[in-house]
Amino acid sequence: MSIYKAISACKADFKPIKKETDNPFFKKKYADLETIKSSVDSALLKHGLVIVSRIADGDLHTSLVHIESGDAIDSVFPLTPNLDAQKRGSEITYGRRYSIQCLLDLVAEDDDGNQAVSKQPEQPKRFDPFEVYRKALAWLETVKDSTKLAEGWMSFQTHADNFKSAKKEDLYNQVADAFRKKELELKNEAF
Repeated sequence: MSIYKAISACKADFKPIKKETDNPFFKKKYADLETIKSSVDSALLKHGLVIVSRIADGDLHTSLVHIESGDAIDSVFPLTPNLDAQKRGSEITYGRRYSIQCLLDLVAEDDDGNQAVSKQPEQPKRFDPFEVYRKALAWLETVKDSTKLAEGWMSFQTHADNFKSAKKEDLYNQVADAFRKKELELKNEAF
């Protein structure tokens, strides 16, 4: 059996992937790595497939391997240079989630999927640098652990270009400084 036949056969056995993990920074839910893996791993093994991830040449390499033939489909996720260990761990987890979803052509369902059918499509929200700035600072006040802080930082980075386009780099820099200050606070509390 080819790798593509095995992928096709196992898709019917995948469990639904629910977006159940909260991202407090954006007030949205997402499917975490554990949810994605628990939804697909047993079906993959049943059909002779396995997912492996490794770091090589500064990138995250994720492979979907057909055990019998040794054939593989690969995904490469570039890693940001010079991150501390906490941020690196969050980036790797993020990369693994999206690499697995891409390799298997997966889509996580909304926890309120039935309600979404009747809704009108939402208009894209215009970027408001002051709103993002206020939300980020308010969210930072609630953070009690460095893992959540690193995840929040990765989420906040998605707005870097928006701040630049809005010519509000000063707001971006203030939030970046607040993240650094919070990181130091959490490190000091740990000792």
